[in-house]
Amino acid sequence: MCLKADKTLNKWNRMMNNFRLTDNRLSDSACKIQETIFSLEFIFALTAFVGVLTLKLWYQTAEVVDLLWILYPTSKLVSLFSGESFLFINGQGFMRADSLVLINKGCSGINFLAISVSLAVYTSLHIKIAPFKKTIILVQSVFVAYCITIAANTSRILGAMSLAPVQDIFSSSKIADKLHMAEGMFVYLFFLIFLFFLLKGGIYARNP
Repeated sequence: MCLKADKTLNKWNRMMNNFRLTDNRLSDSACKIQETIFSLEFIFALTAFVGVLTLKLWYQTAEVVDLLWILYPTSKLVSLFSGESFLFINGQGFMRADSLVLINKGCSGINFLAISVSLAVYTSLHIKIAPFKKTIILVQSVFVAYCITIAANTSRILGAMSLAPVQDIFSSSKIADKLHMAEGMFVYLFFLIFLFFLLKGGIYARNP
């Protein structure tokens, strides 16, 4: 009888020990989840996600006048490097004097900007520095992404203007559209890679 009672007691003790071990593991997991939620990296990532999503949704209903913060500097750079003058027409965009080139909403590069900002935020998350300094670096990175977007837009438009004679030859087929699309993809991919190495070798290299 005593032996049976001892076995029951030992079994009960083992069950209690397992319960305490499981409870400790759950507590540790809960603490880790809480630390992750309130970590600076998580806040940055969540802010960037909400910001990019908001930008994409806003862009769907945005008018040309709402995009002047990116179209205006783009048009000025295109005018500077091409030697052509552009006039802003409300509701359309920046029209070249001969009315053959229009810098409109589709030239804003908002999708590229969204990807660039996401890249800037993602590549900055690994930097282990003070929160305030990390915030400053993140703001600098987002501004660099904005500048790179303007440079990419300018290059794409200048490239399209240079390819205009070739596109005119194939204007009756789909080759012209594919050539224009390929040129844009090449330009944006080049500047996206350039942005990555600029951030890694510039701002982030000083703060490993």
